[in-house]
Formats: sequence, structure tokens, C-alpha cells
Amino acid sequence: QNARSIEDQLDLCRRHAEARGWTVSQTFADAAISGAALANRPGLLAALAAAEAGQADVLLAEHEDRIARNLEHLAHVANRLSFVGVRLATLQNDQVSTLHVAFNGALAQEYLAELGRKTSRGMRANAEAGLATGSRLYGYRSAEGGATSIVEEEANVVREIFRRYAAGETPRAIAWDLNAKQTPGPRGGGWNVSTLLGSRSRGNGILRTELYAGVKVWNRMTVVKDPATGR
Repeated sequence: QNARSIEDQLDLCRRHAEARGWTVSQTFADAAISGAALANRPGLLAALAAAEAGQADVLLAEHEDRIARNLEHLAHVANRLSFVGVRLATLQNDQVSTLHVAFNGALAQEYLAELGRKTSRGMRANAEAGLATGSRLYGYRSAEGGATSIVEEEANVVREIFRRYAAGETPRAIAWDLNAKQTPGPRGGGWNVSTLLGSRSRGNGILRTELYAGVKVWNRMTVVKDPATGR
């Protein structure tokens, strides 16, 4: 996202408030955090707490989808604000009604669902073309568009791990030795047994990653977020 997105939204809201003679008492933001859940939105939760503490009369956002991209959560926020007598407003509506919540909340939620479908379609096309489809894999570097190349220094570590494991060394012993030699791990930190063995069902970890044997696997795993926690 544009790094200025949050500041641009705040600037628009300040101008809107000034034009209506409203005093801006506090500002809240959740930079680079998905609007799909409430629990992981400290800015929004702080705004609700301020409203419930009687510190504001109006909560102003650029649009309803800046509050939440989930119809249930947007309605929850609107209901909490209404209960304490605080008005929810946007640049388009100085009084967000139940109809606005229902219509714009549904549109925002559908937007996320459609974005997910398009992302999956693009990843499938990459997979069928033999290109990268996800996060960076140790030993490889991917460029824009999904083209991959081998990072030789890391690839040598992968080869060493497989040679030693095939010769009978345990993952614990290999990890200990790599740490003793101060070899950076996949995330820049140290090595441990799970780094090497990973999960059998998820097919991760150095020794379970089939790509190292030339086999590309697509769509093994689906990741979903708990709407209550955002995890």
C-alpha cells in the first residue's frame, strides 16, 4: 500500500471536520492491518474506548470500509457507538444510517471475497507456469511476476543438510552444528529441529519441502482467518 495512505485519510477527515466546525480531539489509525477482524485493530478499539468514555460526539472515517470490511463487525461498531450516543460519520454521510451500514458493509465484505478469488486465480496461473506462488523459500529468490533463481550460498546449506541427514545425522545435531558455525537460518535467526523437519501435513521444513527434490506442489494448504481474533 501507499505509505502515505493513512496520513492522506487523516488529512481528508481533518478538512471535513473543519468545514463543519467540528473540533478534532483525537485521531486513530491501524496502519497495514487488515480490516477483516476487530481483535487485531488497536486503533479502532482505542477509538471505541474513547467514544464509550465520553471523549467524543462523532467518530469520523473516510468511508465505512475504513472501519471494517466485514458486515458483522461494521454493524457491531455502529451499534456500540449508537448505544453511547456517538455518531458514526464518513466523508459521504454525516450520519451513517443502518441502511448505509448494511449496504456498504456488504460491499466491503464482498470486495475482500472477490480479492481472495482473484489472488487465488493468479497464484494458480503462476503454479501452472512453474512460477513462485507464495512466500520466499530458503535457497531461492523470486522476482516480480514469480520467476525464481537459486541463491547459491543458501542452496549449499540445503545440500549440506540433506547429505548429513542421509548419512544418518539427526536434525538436532545438524541444527546445533549450523548454529555453532553461525550459519544464518531461513528467517535470519538460528536453526532448530522444527526448521529442518517442519510439519508433515503442511509439507514445510527443509527436509519435507518437495521443491528441493524438483517437485512443485500447489494448493496443499488453505489459510483462513478467525473473524473473532484475526489470527
